Amino acid sequence: TDDSQHSKSISVNDVKECLVDAETSAFYEAAKSAIDGDAKGLSLSLRKSIAAGGSEVGFLRALQREVSRLLIVQTAVSSGLSSKDAMAQLRPPVFYGEQRAVSRRLQKWSRQKLAQANARLLAIEVDAKTTGAPSRTLIERASFAITSLANK
Repeated sequence: TDDSQHSKSISVNDVKECLVDAETSAFYEAAKSAIDGDAKGLSLSLRKSIAAGGSEVGFLRALQREVSRLLIVQTAVSSGLSSKDAMAQLRPPVFYGEQRAVSRRLQKWSRQKLAQANARLLAIEVDAKTTGAPSRTLIERASFAITSLANK
């Protein structure tokens, strides 16, 4: 039988898996777990990213990016934009399938908490690069602190 005659449907997840490598995917999964306050999800995702060969600084940058993007949206919402319009202004904009999750994060994270998280992450990056302390320990500790902050 000619296989080209048999068609299969392709899901959004199939496309995502093709476009995003395992390391990057695990980084962003871990970052989103931290921001969502999900310590168990963070722990599992960190293990995945390490198993995929991910670097601690790569994960830290993914977490910084997610916090920064959320801070930009929260600032726009605070100045009067709807959350949907604020998300659309980001570059790249928030993927449609992520908009509900981002809206929930906006409810959980004030601008003050996001600024605090951002400052903490920047300080950890400096420490990881300059103090000689184990970067993995510093970054894991900071990411669990972000998880805790999300739940306050």
